[in-house]
Amino acid sequence: MPMQTLMRVIVITPSNASIFSEYIVSNLRYLVQDTEVSARATYAQSIVLLAETALRYLEMGRALKAHGVAPGVNADH
Repeated sequence: MPMQTLMRVIVITPSNASIFSEYIVSNLRYLVQDTEVSARATYAQSIVLLAETALRYLEMGRALKAHGVAPGVNADH
């Protein structure tokens, strides 16, 4: 369910522009190391959708930075 929610997002705000790099990707390492085969199998089945969704968020975050509205970006530059 959370992945489906992330896939439906079409616009992000500066406060959640780095959700993948700061939260999701850093927590995925636990799935890779999980002792349950079903957990690793589910992760493997979802990796393409995760990557595509992460790319969309990256592109949206870059667009925010380009317009000077991302956190830590000075609008004058």
